[in-house]
Amino acid sequence: MTLAKDKKILIVLFIMLAIVSSIAVFVVYPTISQIKDINNETDKIKKYLETKHQNALSVKQSKEKAEMIKETVASYLNYVFYTGEELKLITTLEKVASESNVIQNIKNYKLENNKIILNITVGGDYSSIIKYVKEVESVSYFINIDNFTANLSTTKEHIDLITAGFTLSLYAQ
Repeated sequence: MTLAKDKKILIVLFIMLAIVSSIAVFVVYPTISQIKDINNETDKIKKYLETKHQNALSVKQSKEKAEMIKETVASYLNYVFYTGEELKLITTLEKVASESNVIQNIKNYKLENNKIILNITVGGDYSSIIKYVKEVESVSYFINIDNFTANLSTTKEHIDLITAGFTLSLYAQ
């Protein structure tokens, strides 16, 4: 009787082991595979979203930089000479010459490649000419002084007169 009971217990154990094994093979293993697949897909989506987030931040930063550049460019427009304002420019140069105690002569005026070129000759003592050049450079336009030459001359009217000639170029719009 004990043998039959032992056999019954062993048969029940094998049946239970077979049921548990089949559950493991047919339920648990596919579930684990699906979980791994879901984890892989989740990682891919996470990386994709991180990339999109970085791109969005980059676009936002680019927009902010563009706004800063627009503001900076707008402030530079105050320093650009506009064609049609030649009288204002000449008046400004005459005022600077008068304040610097120099005699000024504007010889040529031409516009080429968005640049106005003036040939100017000034006469006066050394400190007045230096003051004139300094004041011209501080005028509120983008100005370049090119081809600067200075000569010392003595005349009956002006002892130790310095004559300076230079080309003045400024950006025009």
